[in-house]
Amino acid sequence: MRRARMLLELDENAAENTSVPSHEAVATRAGVCTGSVVNVSKVYVERGGDVRASITRAKRTLPPVPAKTTGEVEARLIALACTKPPEGHSTWSLC
Repeated sequence: MRRARMLLELDENAAENTSVPSHEAVATRAGVCTGSVVNVSKVYVERGGDVRASITRAKRTLPPVPAKTTGEVEARLIALACTKPPEGHSTWSLC
């Protein structure tokens, strides 16, 4: 929501008879650092003036860390955990 507010305040067409506020003034009003306003402005220009693309984050194509196991291994582990624990134990344990 802050990104949209920053872009609205930087809109030159909306400023009737007044000047567009500086990046510093917009940052103060939005409660962010000046660098954030500069970055939002830069993204807006890079994305061809598309507001929606500028204020939404891109979806990741991959998870941030690759999975250590496959779905098949995970399913086998869950199935094993749902069985009766070994003799002498009340629950399953990794120790």
